[in-house]
Amino acid sequence: MKMPLFLLLLFFTGSSLAQKAPQFTLPDLNGDSVSLCHFCGKIVVIDFWVMWCETCREEIPKIQQIHKKYSDKGAVVLGIHLGEKNAGKVKSFVKNAGINYTILLDPEETTADLFAIKGTPSVVIVDTAGVIVKKYRELDKKTEKEVYRVLDSLTPTEPPACR
Repeated sequence: MKMPLFLLLLFFTGSSLAQKAPQFTLPDLNGDSVSLCHFCGKIVVIDFWVMWCETCREEIPKIQQIHKKYSDKGAVVLGIHLGEKNAGKVKSFVKNAGINYTILLDPEETTADLFAIKGTPSVVIVDTAGVIVKKYRELDKKTEKEVYRVLDSLTPTEPPACR
């Protein structure tokens, strides 16, 4: 039985077709511009969060553990804080929480719109070719294990030209 190509793609990629991650540039906590393009050839884990969200705060140690385990393997963790215009508040929270991965500021929440994020916390995994591999709404025990499986299956590559 022949199966249409789009059904095969749907079957092998999960619930949505793979798509290129939208490019963005945001300031980090020091005011330096960081673009997704800076990480071409690397696996990127993007955590969308807000500091007033209790679930987001509970998820920080999980994101830190991902950062600790995969940063030596060529993966990058970016935390994108949404909605706060006062960078000092976020910087103070990050310091007090002991967050040691890169935090970017998106006071207008444009990246949440670009990535079609429906709520926080949300995690997006982008592969070395800049393709969104998976999106998660919160990391419970099941999805946390899946994140590790997905990350273990991906391999960093030499950085290609950023497109």
